[in-house]
Amino acid sequence: MGTIFVDKLDPQSGTTLTLGSSGDTVTLTSGAKTSGFGKVGQIIQGSASTAVNVTSSSFTDTGLSASITPTSTSSKIMIHVSQMLSSDRDNEDCWSRLRLVRDGSGLTGLEWSKLEWDEAGGVGAVKAGGITTFCYLDSPSTTSAVEYKLQGSIGASGSNATARFQMGNESSFIQLMEILD
Repeated sequence: MGTIFVDKLDPQSGTTLTLGSSGDTVTLTSGAKTSGFGKVGQIIQGSASTAVNVTSSSFTDTGLSASITPTSTSSKIMIHVSQMLSSDRDNEDCWSRLRLVRDGSGLTGLEWSKLEWDEAGGVGAVKAGGITTFCYLDSPSTTSAVEYKLQGSIGASGSNATARFQMGNESSFIQLMEILD
């Protein structure tokens, strides 16, 4: 096997340069980069529209999740979330809590409390909800499938409070985008 040293390769005609033939493997040395750095390699979207009611202060799956398989260990995953949530409790203050989980473990620093806060009201008081949105850039460092999901819980100054996700069967969404390195 020989070595060819060149500073530039141009196609003989047209704009396509082909290395190897069908079925061949082209190997790059460690640290060599291909084109496409910073570009989106793939986009995966997950959604949930089934109402989930959580009455515990322990984190519980909200039903919103998606999985992606990165093509490189150096790829980053941009996560966009739009989670429908609300909280309610009669005669006491309460709030919803939310956290982002990767492969079953909460990501450090990605846990939020008091997202949807409801002040104490009378029995049967009207409670409001909304959509919480956020973005996060993760570095999973793997080429195996990675699952991201949302978990929620209730925080309250009393008992019998409920955190509601996809309240009224309204949809929540999660998008995962592989950012190539």
